[in-house]
Order: sequence, then structure tokens, then C-alpha cells
Amino acid sequence: MNCPVCNCGTKNINSVYLLGLIESSTYYCPNCGLYFRTPLPSIEAIYSYYTSRYFRYPESIEMEMARRQGSFILRKLSNEQIDLSKINYLEFGAGRGWVLSYLQSFGSINSTMGIEPDEVSVRWGRENLEVNLNKGTLNEDLITEISLNYPETNLISLIHVLEHLHNPFELLALLKKNLKEHFLFLEIPNAEQEGPVMKIDTFPWSSMGQHFWSFSAKSLRLSLENCGYQIISLETEGNPHYWDRSIERLSLWNRYFNFISEKQRYGDLNLMDFFTATCNLVARNGIIKVKSLVAPKYTRLDLPIIRILAKSA
Repeated sequence: MNCPVCNCGTKNINSVYLLGLIESSTYYCPNCGLYFRTPLPSIEAIYSYYTSRYFRYPESIEMEMARRQGSFILRKLSNEQIDLSKINYLEFGAGRGWVLSYLQSFGSINSTMGIEPDEVSVRWGRENLEVNLNKGTLNEDLITEISLNYPETNLISLIHVLEHLHNPFELLALLKKNLKEHFLFLEIPNAEQEGPVMKIDTFPWSSMGQHFWSFSAKSLRLSLENCGYQIISLETEGNPHYWDRSIERLSLWNRYFNFISEKQRYGDLNLMDFFTATCNLVARNGIIKVKSLVAPKYTRLDLPIIRILAKSA
């Protein structure tokens, strides 16, 4: 299978029961660094899945994340000598509206609006942050509606959205085609650190099990350029050791399940093998837990990410 970004050959690195809905495979492109999964569940199944699984971080974490994201936007626009009073900001997947609130607090942005599919988050953001937050699902119809009813929109934001989309390339192309000249802000997990986790994390209920795409800086840049965007600024942030403990723990569980599966496949699993493997799993897992007591503690703020500001060419 060829890479959807650079069209080079890819490697099939695992199989996963994606979202607990469909048998899928994870592919890796050595040329551009993209990780992706195919086939994917239907768009309707994905929407239904996420409707009941919205995750929220503590308010202090979300507030600091918004500060970093918002300050990046303002700083990069200012570097381009853009008049902020003419910026009309629209965020898809806005969560509870923390970035809207941050930008709104400066008073230099002309307008801010957010679209969020989770009704509870929309209500909370309106009541507690007093932001312009509306319920909606990102699709072609919504983009068309925005282009007709809010033609003044000239800064689009997608924060940790691309990795969950059925087809991010189609979405980027729709934004480029339907909206007038605009800036685009993206933040996504960095595949350089996330990719090795996706390679071994085949558990459908885990966070990585929910990501369909993982972009490197190169694959993200190429994706945007392929859709007609010009890169203004790209930055990376986060602790490179953020995933180390997850990789160690997942590797341990994978070795255990692979051993049991292999024994079962050849009809060679006996009670002693099962007992020995399980005891080894418990002991090694205990060692990992003890090590974690003295190891550095990471929060969501340490997640390795890529931030990029681009403009429609």
C-alpha cells in the first residue's frame, strides 16, 4: 500500500481491532514518517463512538494548554505583521472553549467562535467561560454553512482533531476550496514519539487505539502543501520521554499475550506454562510500578506535539 501523503511504499506493522469496531492494520511510511490505519469504521460509526467518549483534562491543564496554543497563534500572526483586529477566529473541535477564552481575553482579535460536537462541553463553555460556542459536527455541510453565513472567517483552528478524522486530506482540501483566503492553525501529536506507541499498542480501548493518523513534521508539511497551503511556522514541543513508560508496559503485555497465543495456536499451552507466564507478568509489572514511583512524573503538558501555522496560498 502506498502512502496517502507522499505516495511511497509503506510497511504493515500490526493489526488492531480499531475502536472495537473493525479489523484494521497500521501502516508506516519510512519516507515521510506518517503512521495510518486502514480500513476505518464508517463516518457514522466514528461519530457514534466519540459521542459517548469525550475526555476532559483538569481545568488547570486545559487552561495552560490554551495559553500555549493561543500565544503561539498571536505571536506568529504578529511576526507576519497581521492586523489582529481583522482576525475572525473559528475553532473546530473547540472542547470547552479554553482557546476561545484566551484569545477573547486579549481583546485584540475581532471575533472568536467555536464548534464542538459534545453538548455538555458546549453548555459548560457558554456558562463558565462566556464564549461563543456552538454544537456541530465537522463535515462538508458545516464547512459550506460557515462559508455562506460567516464569510469573514479568516483563521481556522483544528487542535488535536486531524488524528481522529476519517479523511484529514479531504477535510483540508474542503477548507481550502470553500473558505476565502485564511490562516490555518493545527496542533497534533508528534509521530516521532507517538508512532512507536502505535506500533505496539493494539488494544482498542486505549488512547492510541483511537488514533487513525499520526503525522511527523515532514508528513504534516507535505499534507498541507498538497492541499494548497503555505507553511508560515512549524514548531515542536514536549518531553521526548513522555511515552517511555507506556512503551515498556505495552511491550510487557504484548510479550505475554503473544506467548499465550503462540502456545494456543500449536495446542501446546499447559497449566504450568500459563502459571509461569502470568507470574512473570505480575512480577515485571510490579517492577515497572516501583520504578514509576521515582521516575519523573509527566502530565498532558509534556505530550510531544507539533504546532503549525499556515495560510491558504
